[in-house]
Amino acid sequence: MGVQDTKPVSDENITVIDTDFSDIPVHLYFPKRKSEKQRPAVIYIHGGAYILGSFKMLPYDSVNRWTANKLDAVVMAPEHL
Repeated sequence: MGVQDTKPVSDENITVIDTDFSDIPVHLYFPKRKSEKQRPAVIYIHGGAYILGSFKMLPYDSVNRWTANKLDAVVMAPEHL
C-alpha cells in the first residue's frame, strides 16, 4: 500500500466498498441518501499511463466521493491491470 493510499472507509454521505469485477479490483462509491430514480453510474479511470498511481490514492478517492455525492451517482474506480 502506497503512502497516499486509502482504505474503503464510508462516511456520513458515501458508502465505499472494495470488490472485484471479473478479477479486476474496484472501489465502489454509493450515495447514502435515498433516491427516487435509478442512479447513473460513473466509471473513473485514473491517469498514470498504466505505470503510476493507484485507484486507492487519496486524490482519486476524494474526487470519487465528490462525484458520487454531487451527481447522486454510483462511482466505480477500477485498478488498471
